[in-house]
Amino acid sequence: MNRTKQQPIIVSGISGAGKTTFAQRAEKLFQYRVVNVGEILRAELTKRSVTCVNNIAIGFQFFRHATMDEYLALLLTHTGEGVVLDGVRLVRGVEHIRQHWLQCIHVHCEREMKAASEDPFLLDSQYLRNMADIVIPYQKKISDLDVLIQKEFKNWISHS
Repeated sequence: MNRTKQQPIIVSGISGAGKTTFAQRAEKLFQYRVVNVGEILRAELTKRSVTCVNNIAIGFQFFRHATMDEYLALLLTHTGEGVVLDGVRLVRGVEHIRQHWLQCIHVHCEREMKAASEDPFLLDSQYLRNMADIVIPYQKKISDLDVLIQKEFKNWISHS
């Protein structure tokens, strides 16, 4: 069944799972706008005069200088119709968005990697996978990803 055309899409997954690639493809295929959670957190840290050098450290640094409530508020501020929220890494984040956006789509991108054990958000990842409406396995070819996205989303997003 088709749902609201521009319902928000939440993208979760470990580092390197293809979250941003998925978000960019969904942007192109469905005319959505990508909002990257890491960039939101980086901007908030910059406002607080905190510099973050690598992407993996953004979450940890954010929570040294801000609360979970502030994180959840930022997610809600940037979630909306026609938005792909790229990089929600915490179960509480997805749960909070779902409380306010009942018609959102949660996509979990997954990829088996040795480096995954070093991902600081690995524990949440399996829970996020289980909560997801759609699980997208990593695709090496963009054309394969596009086919998979269109197949998985045909019942979620109308193409009018």
